[in-house]
Amino acid sequence: MENWVCVGEYLSRQEAEFIQSLLNGKGIEAMISADDLGGMRPHLSMGKAVRLLVAPKDSERAVKIIKTSENIKSEVKLRNKSYVPTFILVTILIGLGLFLGREVYRNLHEVKKTYYENGSLKAEWLYSNHRLHGVSKGYHKNGALKFEALYKFGTISGPIKTYNSNGKIAAEFHSVDGKVEGLKKTYYEGGSLWTKENYKADKLNGLSREYYQDGTLLAESNYKDDKLVGVSKTFYKTGTIESELRSEDGISKALKTFYPSEKTRLECVYEQVNDKTIESCKGFAESGETANGLVKAYFPDGKVESEFQYIEGIPHGDFKKYYENGNVKSEAHFEHGKMHGAMKEYYESGKLWREWNYKMGMLDGPSKEYYESSQRAVGEAHYVDGKLEGKAVSYDEFGEVADQVTYKAGELVQS
Repeated sequence: MENWVCVGEYLSRQEAEFIQSLLNGKGIEAMISADDLGGMRPHLSMGKAVRLLVAPKDSERAVKIIKTSENIKSEVKLRNKSYVPTFILVTILIGLGLFLGREVYRNLHEVKKTYYENGSLKAEWLYSNHRLHGVSKGYHKNGALKFEALYKFGTISGPIKTYNSNGKIAAEFHSVDGKVEGLKKTYYEGGSLWTKENYKADKLNGLSREYYQDGTLLAESNYKDDKLVGVSKTFYKTGTIESELRSEDGISKALKTFYPSEKTRLECVYEQVNDKTIESCKGFAESGETANGLVKAYFPDGKVESEFQYIEGIPHGDFKKYYENGNVKSEAHFEHGKMHGAMKEYYESGKLWREWNYKMGMLDGPSKEYYESSQRAVGEAHYVDGKLEGKAVSYDEFGEVADQVTYKAGELVQS
């Protein structure tokens, strides 16, 4: 503290504390110290002043904040001076009953509440010095907790948890200066673990895993700065491999899929030509022969696992995959080896999970994901030539907008 810089001297501790709170609200740590100023300030009848100290690195900024804080000055003239000093103004206000210590606290630390149209509480935002600071909470329309997040001086920084309207946790992660940092977990509506992802400065980095609702591993992949790298894998519930995708710097290079018997089903190679992906695929029957016509595959218990159509090894026509309970898992259409039209995926219950639109192998058109229980939209976006375009919106279980961002040619332009 002996090396700290004095940025102000005040006759009353109350005045110094008020300025201290302003600086703290701007992220500047300030300390109060009382010193005998003696002959240095002969006009101070008490002989002592309360000094406000800050670290040298913050001194210039602190002085600017104090000088520009018009709320601690008044243009009222007193004894031929251009303004009323703060300590006198404070005394006047106290006399008027308008400036009690408790009121200062309320102004600097307040809770702002928002409400749904039906009058139920939507959120409680905790402020300090007019900036979000502390734990804020949001609520579903049914009153159940929706989220709780820690803010520090206006920025999300700390643990964050979100919840479904049934009270089950939906996601948990940690934020540093408004960016996701470390392990993030998401959960199915029933409460079982869905994904585990690792982040660094808001970008996926390292191993990510996805799980079936019963806890068995569904997929794993590696990221570097939000881009897929290395080999990504998906698995059947039995633990046998379903697919392998090789990527470099976020660009797909090769795909190989397998039957439940672990025999090769499909092999694809991807080439980048003039900023476009050229896909070349070949399908195989479970016997190892080139696939031709309708090809069916089966689970070990004899139930149909998939139905694909080929022309001399090239996927062409409709395809379907099934869960072991007989419900459709996914369905799509191929034109000469390229996905074309709507692709849909379903929950094991048979309800629609998500849907995309393709145009000769590239995402093009609207995409949408749904909650399993209500079948309301989880989120929706739009693609043009394989890239996100326009607004991407996410919703809570009641259809209220939870987040909205805007993309242009695949780049985030507004959040």
